[in-house]
Amino acid sequence: MKKIFLLILTGLLLHSSSWAQAANAQELAEKIARKITDTLSLTDSQYVQLLGKNLQLHQLKAQVWQLHENSDSLLQANLQRIENTRDSLYRPVFTSQQYLLYLQKKRMLVSSH
Repeated sequence: MKKIFLLILTGLLLHSSSWAQAANAQELAEKIARKITDTLSLTDSQYVQLLGKNLQLHQLKAQVWQLHENSDSLLQANLQRIENTRDSLYRPVFTSQQYLLYLQKKRMLVSSH
């Protein structure tokens, strides 16, 4: 009986942990999308698309974390590879003018750090 209880408890904890991670991913994706929406004056439709792209990036990164949690160099290299796709994922969402402004703001942000 104790084993069954422990299995159920473990399952519930893992499920709630996944749910918490998903909630955090959603919050972060929304925060990024809101900031970019404010900066670039995106439409509601663009916001929704951008939110989806951010969640897609998070899912890819979560998969890399699971695969390479014990190999720091592989982890970092693969996370960076995913991050390098951000601009190409964003490009179809923005108008040409918005994309140029996005790249300009990104360069300013990167150079200030």
